Amino acid sequence: MSMAKRIKIYPRNKRHFRGHRDTVKGQVKYHPNYVFGETADKYYSYGITEDEHYDKKHKNYPLTANPNRSMSRKKAFIHKKARGDIKGNYSVPYSNYYFHPVDKKYVDDKIDKKYK
Repeated sequence: MSMAKRIKIYPRNKRHFRGHRDTVKGQVKYHPNYVFGETADKYYSYGITEDEHYDKKHKNYPLTANPNRSMSRKKAFIHKKARGDIKGNYSVPYSNYYFHPVDKKYVDDKIDKKYK
């Protein structure tokens, strides 16, 4: 059985943003992620960033609007590759993050195409 079949993919209206814990230069920071599914012990998500490139070779997808409404003037991008990590590395759901309708359709269509 493939990994995609074991992931419980949330319906579009249940997908949400959470912080993902990362350690940067010895400091714990939470970075926003769009959570779209889970297994018994992991969440699956796409990271949101202000960086145009994931690394030297890979570009992130530019978003029409920043999902964080308090930072709406800053450009935002979404990683093109999903991550799966233990649930303990994610925060409670964020309530002030929303995709622009164009971005939501792009991301949800990408999830549905890959995982359904």
